[in-house]
Amino acid sequence: MNDNQKGKIESYVNGSMDAASRSAFEAELRENPKLANETAVFKTEWEIREMLIENQLRNDIDAMYAQYQTQSVAAEKPRKKNLWWLALIIALGLVGTIYTLTLKDKVEVQPENNNQQQGGYADEQIDETPTELPENTGQEGITAEVEAPIEKTETSAPAQTPVQKVKLDLSALALAAYESPEGLLASRGSSSSENYDKAMKAFIARNYREAVNLLKTLPEDEEQEALALRAHASFKSSDFSGAIQDFQALKDGGIYRRDAEWYGLLARMAVKQGSRDIWKAELEKMANNPSHPYNKKAGKLLSNF
Repeated sequence: MNDNQKGKIESYVNGSMDAASRSAFEAELRENPKLANETAVFKTEWEIREMLIENQLRNDIDAMYAQYQTQSVAAEKPRKKNLWWLALIIALGLVGTIYTLTLKDKVEVQPENNNQQQGGYADEQIDETPTELPENTGQEGITAEVEAPIEKTETSAPAQTPVQKVKLDLSALALAAYESPEGLLASRGSSSSENYDKAMKAFIARNYREAVNLLKTLPEDEEQEALALRAHASFKSSDFSGAIQDFQALKDGGIYRRDAEWYGLLARMAVKQGSRDIWKAELEKMANNPSHPYNKKAGKLLSNF
């Protein structure tokens, strides 16, 4: 792909291409399967980058809120609620400004007359909707594989261009799907374990390895909470084997079983532990259970298989 072609693809995907150029480019997509493939792959990579930025912004807000709560408990002084809400509103305004300047509207890779809509990733979820190819070629939307469109002719039994397939990195999608759960960093007051308090502060400061080291021995009175914190600290420090073990222990413990099902699966997908069929079966089980707290997220990730 030359620089000129790459620039055209980027302009098309991020929505900065004018209407006339867009129509011409979409016509070229229908005639050039290789270009359609490259455009679809670029759009998928663009969406993953957006999802990672969104997750980082959400985690920053969670960390700010948790730090505020931790400081409030340590000071043992009531604070006026209106000051906290004022700070939160300012923070959200800054985050919104940064997000607006950083990201542009996502554009589907499709012709002008395609009326299909792209779903968002709500409920603190990433946008993992399969990329769609231009024209209605009868092919499925891009999930784990991207099929380039085949030029159609009016003659019977036309000669067809061999289908080109591009594998999407399910490991990268699993990492992009990770978000720290609500409540993980919420203050529970003063803990009887000094190391647990220090580990929580280290996690807030993004010193994840330090948090893991502080929790090598779990406090008896808050074992499950500390185990959950250690599992997520291991995940965020890329110690996926440690995260897998801790999430399995949480699953066996029962209290955080459903959280452990989701995050344990993400950790195993991140290091490609297990097979695609096993991951798919676990996602289907969660997605088909309306009462599972991660059924929507599981459904979004499942759409890429």
